[in-house]
Amino acid sequence: MVKFILFFMSLFISVNAFAHAGHDHNSAMSGLMHLIWIAPLAVTSVLFVTHIKKRFFTDNNNQ
Repeated sequence: MVKFILFFMSLFISVNAFAHAGHDHNSAMSGLMHLIWIAPLAVTSVLFVTHIKKRFFTDNNNQ
């Protein structure tokens, strides 16, 4: 599961080859700005995976 999350997060890493004109990755604030928009996505993804694991992959014999 950790490998999947790391792979998913690596898709959103800032790379100059993916930047379009006017998208300044050389700015001192670019790392912070990317972190600000990707942090909610990362938190939501972790919460979603945790919810799915609890709902479908836990032992429900105690009910």
